[in-house]
Amino acid sequence: GKCVVIGLLSTGEAKANEAAERENRAGRELDSEVSTPQEIARSLIEQHLPTTRAEGAPRDGGGLTNGFELLDQYSTVPEAVPEAVQIRDKLLRRLDAIDMPSNALDLVIGHFGVEHVAEMTGRKMRFVKDGAGGTRWEARAQNGVSQDQINIAEKDAFMGGTKRVAIISDAASSGISLHADPRFANTRQRLHITLELAWSADKMLQQFGRTHRSNQITAPHYVLLVSNVGGEKRFASSVARRLEMLGAITRGDRRGGHGAAADLVQYNLDTVHGHTALALMFDAVAEKSEAAALWERALRMLQCHRQGVPTLLGLAVVAVAQKKQAQGNRDVARLPQGLQKYVLKLREWASQRQSGSSRQRPQERNVYGDCPKSPTPKMSWTTAGEVLKRMRVLNANLATQTDADRHNINKFLNRLLGLPVQTQNALFEYYTSVFKWVVVTAKATGRLEPSIETISGESVSLATEPEVLHKEPNSSALTVHYTLSVDSGLSLASANGALTEALKSRAVKSTQQGGATGFWQQTRSQRLILALEMSSGGEAGQRLFRVLRPTLHTSTKPQYIRHKDLRARYRPVTGEDEISRAWQGEYAESEKGRTQEKHLLCGAVLPIWNALTTTLAGAASKAGKQLLVRRAEVNGRPIIGVSLSKEAVASLKRHLDGSAGAEAARGTHVTLREDDPQETERLQKEELRREQKRQRIKQRHQLDEQERTNWERQRDASKRGTAHAPWRDGGGGGGPPPPELLPD
Repeated sequence: GKCVVIGLLSTGEAKANEAAERENRAGRELDSEVSTPQEIARSLIEQHLPTTRAEGAPRDGGGLTNGFELLDQYSTVPEAVPEAVQIRDKLLRRLDAIDMPSNALDLVIGHFGVEHVAEMTGRKMRFVKDGAGGTRWEARAQNGVSQDQINIAEKDAFMGGTKRVAIISDAASSGISLHADPRFANTRQRLHITLELAWSADKMLQQFGRTHRSNQITAPHYVLLVSNVGGEKRFASSVARRLEMLGAITRGDRRGGHGAAADLVQYNLDTVHGHTALALMFDAVAEKSEAAALWERALRMLQCHRQGVPTLLGLAVVAVAQKKQAQGNRDVARLPQGLQKYVLKLREWASQRQSGSSRQRPQERNVYGDCPKSPTPKMSWTTAGEVLKRMRVLNANLATQTDADRHNINKFLNRLLGLPVQTQNALFEYYTSVFKWVVVTAKATGRLEPSIETISGESVSLATEPEVLHKEPNSSALTVHYTLSVDSGLSLASANGALTEALKSRAVKSTQQGGATGFWQQTRSQRLILALEMSSGGEAGQRLFRVLRPTLHTSTKPQYIRHKDLRARYRPVTGEDEISRAWQGEYAESEKGRTQEKHLLCGAVLPIWNALTTTLAGAASKAGKQLLVRRAEVNGRPIIGVSLSKEAVASLKRHLDGSAGAEAARGTHVTLREDDPQETERLQKEELRREQKRQRIKQRHQLDEQERTNWERQRDASKRGTAHAPWRDGGGGGGPPPPELLPD
């Protein structure tokens, strides 16, 4: 029941023209669709594979320099190298033998046919299938018809319902409307598929705006195609960063998201935390790969190999020597006397060489500590170091080329594209794990960039009536203080809901299925918790679980526990009666302790800005000096304001006391009541009318589709001499089809 709009950037016309010129030079005509990837590979071989030698260049090795490198210092008439020409021709023949996909635009038109696809692009020529099953290369527009005119005609065909698939390129991303406009026949919901992400967020939003406009019956559904190749995250990150910048400009909120592109924001790695993760990853790879190479050297030096394979004794000695001081000393004490001296001497030898490293450590390490993430098992530390050196982001000493490279995420992602797919995926996966660890650590330590957070809990209600602190004499704008009562606990129903949501993942198993996700009781205090598995990979004992308690809501600061600690300190509880009794009992006992008081300053803040900044500057704690904006929902109504402590509210009142605004506010009252029954009834009726309108449009779509199908059947039957009018329910006889079904 939808119609499709496909957005792309490149039409492949330039490569198709190159292929047509090549065929013309060979005395042939272009008779098949052109593969853009194949033409790009052909251009790479023909233009960038050296096949000539500059006059005066050395002729050692049969006339070929190492890797066919051209020596720019020899600049005269080039001389062809027969061996290189043979290699180039062989590569071209192998390339021609590969069946690569053709251009996406030609694939769609070839599948549905030109009579069903409205093409709104800037290309002049295209491939069209003929009646014999072949293809021909022809112009889109007839003589005397401009490109704009043919695009307008195609747009009219799409909006009129004659063609249900539209393809738009950058040339048609502005100035046209393809939304579900009730003034046109085609009011189906638009399915907007984006095949390519634009470098510019402006262009991307222009293309989104073709199908999402005012006066539309239904909003479009967007699908953004991004492959799982690690290097392509470079494009998504670039677009996401620009979308956030546009959101800050156009909406005053960098998290605005811009509708369909909101999911792209998760790919924005060009942030403070992305830069931090990159610096910590470089540091970890440099340190661990250097250590791995050092201990491998130690194995070689100790001659603990047999036929190139390390012996078990050698591996054991090196493993004990690598351990940290406290644990390593305990393990050394268990070894025979002769091996103890061996290990201690080896550790001393390694520490002298490790301490001599001249690499500069990143400042982020002082804040976050050692990075616990590793690229294994997909990539070893040594391999990761070699890959980063091959990318030339790390030099031979495993240090970044410049200090700026330590945080240059765009350079890292750009050069990631040059690696084999499997390698770039493994390295990008490692970087992503470090990035997630940085974000989680920043949240846990309060270093995450402050933004608008939601005050939520089991329940949020007004503790007292709203208090008007200030009333602007000229505009009557009010500054209102809300006192909220927030239940930070977790009821049994909410806990069961969180458990059900966690068990939707196939990798997570409940305690009843032999897993560890479920309710657990502490063996010492008999307190009940709910453990939700957060990471199912890695060693069993190191898996991480989030802990929820009757006094700890899902919206509060998360607490975590390792699987081995969970097994050691808790026992699983599976009986529903036992769970209900223990959880609800603790929930009821903690009612006074889990109820918190929150204060929000809402309304006109600018008139009292000086008093507010003075109040925040005088706060005792560093957190109290920050201006934090919070959102809450009370009785179905949103409240957004500056979060203050109880002491800060009292201080603000003292600063405002005696001012004209405070005097004008005396006797002024505001209420935040439940929804007005009459207003609620009006909104319900309005929503009912909208739903009825949507249903009528849907039914009309179904009837139009059925009648059109029936008319097509009747037309086909009339050609066979069995004309009838099946669009009439209940039979009826012949006759012409309804006027609205006649073709234009």
